[in-house]
Amino acid sequence: MRTTIEQDIAISAIRCCHAARSRGEDNVLPCLYAALESHGCGLLAPAFLGLVEACEYCMGRDFCPGSAERFSADECQILALLDDPAHGGISFAHGPHARSGLELLVSAAASTSFLIERECAGPTNRSSAPGHPSR
Repeated sequence: MRTTIEQDIAISAIRCCHAARSRGEDNVLPCLYAALESHGCGLLAPAFLGLVEACEYCMGRDFCPGSAERFSADECQILALLDDPAHGGISFAHGPHARSGLELLVSAAASTSFLIERECAGPTNRSSAPGHPSR
C-alpha cells in the first residue's frame, strides 16, 4: 500500500496535468515540476507526464480528476496501477488503444513507482539504492 505522502504526490501530479491542460497550456512540464517540487520531487515531472499520457492513450480520453474530498475513479485506478503495475493496468484495458498501449503503460507505471519510492525514501536510503554509487 502506498504511503499517504506517495499518494499525495501522485494525486498532485495527476491534478496538475489536468489543470494545466484545462488552462490551455501547451507545455505541462513547468507547472508539473512546480507542483511536484512542493513535495521535494520536481524531477519526477517527466515520469508522471508520461504515465498520465499513457493512461489517457489506453483509455481513449482525458483523465478525470477528483475533488479535495474524494479521489475520482481514474485517480483510484492510477494509484492501483502504481501499487501493482503488472495487474493494475488491467483497469485501463477498456479504451480503444488499450491493447497497443498496455505494455507502455505498465512500463511507465513501474518506472514511476520506483522513482516515487526512491524519492520518498530520503537521502540515506537513496544512497543505498541499487545502482547508486556509495559516497
